[in-house]
Amino acid sequence: MFKVTLYKSVNVRTGEVPLRFRLREGTNVDLALETPVMVPAVDLQAFNKDGAVQPGVKEYNVQLKTEIDRYSSVMSEVYLAMVQSGAAIDDESFKKAVEEKMAADASDAPAESSLVGRFRRYLEEEHEVGRFSDRMFRETYQISRKLERYLVIREHVGLKPAEFTPEMVVDFEKFCIDEYLYAANPKYAALYPRSYSECRYWPKRKLKEEPLRKVLLHFQTFWNDLVLFGEIKSSPYEGYVPWMEEKKQKWYSEMIGEPFSLTMDEFQQVLATPVPERMAMARNAFILQMCIGCRWEDLMKLKLKNVFVSKEGIPYIYFCHTAIRKKEKVKYAYEIEMPLVRIAFDIVKRTRLEFHFSRSRPDPYNKKIQELLRHCGITREICLFNNRTKQSEWVPICDAFTQGHVHKTHMDIIHESECLRGMRGDGYTGAIVMAKIKKKRIDDVFWNLNWSFGQKSFRVDENLNIIEGVPFVERDPLVYQEQPDKLPGGRTNPYVISELLPMPAGEGKPQDRVVLRNGCALVRARKVLVCGTQFTEFLDALEEEHRRCIQYGVMLLKMLSDFKVTFVSDCKDTIYELRSAPRGFVYSTYFYLNGENIVLLHCCLDEKHRRHKASGNGKMPVVRALRWQHVTGEISGVDYDGVLDGIFGERGTTKREVMEMRACASYVSQALRQARIDAGLLQEELFSKWGLKDDCGALAHAENGTRVLPFKYLFRHMDGLGLKAVVTRPGLIDWNPISRTHTLEQMLLEIGEPVYRWHPKEPVL
Repeated sequence: MFKVTLYKSVNVRTGEVPLRFRLREGTNVDLALETPVMVPAVDLQAFNKDGAVQPGVKEYNVQLKTEIDRYSSVMSEVYLAMVQSGAAIDDESFKKAVEEKMAADASDAPAESSLVGRFRRYLEEEHEVGRFSDRMFRETYQISRKLERYLVIREHVGLKPAEFTPEMVVDFEKFCIDEYLYAANPKYAALYPRSYSECRYWPKRKLKEEPLRKVLLHFQTFWNDLVLFGEIKSSPYEGYVPWMEEKKQKWYSEMIGEPFSLTMDEFQQVLATPVPERMAMARNAFILQMCIGCRWEDLMKLKLKNVFVSKEGIPYIYFCHTAIRKKEKVKYAYEIEMPLVRIAFDIVKRTRLEFHFSRSRPDPYNKKIQELLRHCGITREICLFNNRTKQSEWVPICDAFTQGHVHKTHMDIIHESECLRGMRGDGYTGAIVMAKIKKKRIDDVFWNLNWSFGQKSFRVDENLNIIEGVPFVERDPLVYQEQPDKLPGGRTNPYVISELLPMPAGEGKPQDRVVLRNGCALVRARKVLVCGTQFTEFLDALEEEHRRCIQYGVMLLKMLSDFKVTFVSDCKDTIYELRSAPRGFVYSTYFYLNGENIVLLHCCLDEKHRRHKASGNGKMPVVRALRWQHVTGEISGVDYDGVLDGIFGERGTTKREVMEMRACASYVSQALRQARIDAGLLQEELFSKWGLKDDCGALAHAENGTRVLPFKYLFRHMDGLGLKAVVTRPGLIDWNPISRTHTLEQMLLEIGEPVYRWHPKEPVL
């Protein structure tokens, strides 16, 4: 049995020395080979004579290890071929045969383009960028050695990635299962050295299903990345599935999937969704981490002193990647200067990089991220393997996403942008991306990141004050203060109906019938202007009840963050329509937004014009003409806020609070009454669906708009109609301060309105 060993000079420990080997078999064969490869002598000290890494050594020259393994395998292959052919073997003939074999392999497949070389480069890049920990890198690197041994045994040394077939994937799986048989065969002793450091990685028994799954998982991920980078047209795993039996086919197709991450659309959904104050810190940390691509450990160490400004006025944040620092053990070996796009810069200004999460473990932060994604409606299902049940399960991505997936999402967003191909190179990822970012000019990187995340460019001074671009806003408009479900006295917090969706009656739980959507609160109320005199003259001619209903709607428009509600429709040419329906009458109030001002244009009773909008008939030409006259300045807008304050009281007064609650109740009742009419149901029929024999008063409250309908009645109402309601709580900053501390009876007594109370009758003696 022959043995290939590495020759290390004991006396030479500095400088560069040639890489030398010896091959021995018994006492008759002793061959020496000196290669043209020059290596640092100090790096050789990390290896044993058999080429294995010495026990306890964690840091070593990976490229040197690759060269040692490559020469060892070639020497073993050449010696076995010379023995089988019966040729005379001496130092010169053996050296010549090895050089010819190395030259042939180099011409057929260079080390960088060979399958084993490309796989190891992939592992190194993933490790350097932080997607592989040190432990995972050591484990996955053994897979590359397993692949190398497979190619040597099957006589496919130097095979290119494009030449790897689905049949080879099947054969490689069988090889992994039965490799313990090859390790025990003396014929392949050169591939399985008997040193202790290597023996622990040997397969000593038949490979079980779970370790085999891990091997094939990393191997398949490698092929998926090659397809993504455009190096190969298709993965051999695409033809691998039909080779497997039905049970195994489902197992591999579901459990061994691609690593998941958020899409750009889902990230934009997180940016656009208003969140309550309790989620604000997690949202800020999540968005910042996504924009700069750092890990949780680095995020927790960032301070305001890490933020700098370039000479071009571009703010950037300086940090050192944790995984790279641990690997290199060199201070700031790969320091990163990442420009801050506008959303990240605003977060830095608002938070001053003070995130109060646990710095010892990321679990609390992970739970916050999952809660955030669930709140934003990101519930796309992904397939994961459950180690407890040993089965694959489809779970929402919001329940599986952690801080460890943030960096992959950051890299995927960058890779999706075609303009960043020059940054990352053709087919490069991982540490190479970081290295290219470091080498490129910061203004170029800033432009590329703005393009990837859909942000506009800006400039700041040395004090982080914006000197070019949209001014900074101290308060995040997408963070709101949560309103309680119930107010004092058991009253329901006011709301409006945003959507009414069809849902089969009797399906789902009662609470599934109503979806609460907290809209983004406005910083300040919108101003209301009236264009011309038609609106006020029309309202003066109406009855008090009808005029009050229209004014309720105008007051609600001042508090709505958007107009995606049932009583507002979007017409053409940026014109909106407010629909008010008091007791069967339908009034249409047309308005448009001029900046933050609501400009009332026209009001009418005739509903027939709604059917003729497309043809240009009805009142729309008049409305468009009024809007154009106001835009050009021919007609000036008259302040209508004073009229509303005179009728309903000024902001902050008890009367105004009561009127705002009645306004919400009025338009909720309007939507419910119209939904019942569209369903073709009478009130008595709706009672029977509720399980009631007579009118208990709940339906009267629902359709008359006398008070805000509690959610338990709203559940019942939607179930009877076979609908699902999406409700939104409108409001301003610090809206409803009085109603949160006073009962309805107290507020009515304060404004001088009667309070109707039920008193039980005294017993008759």
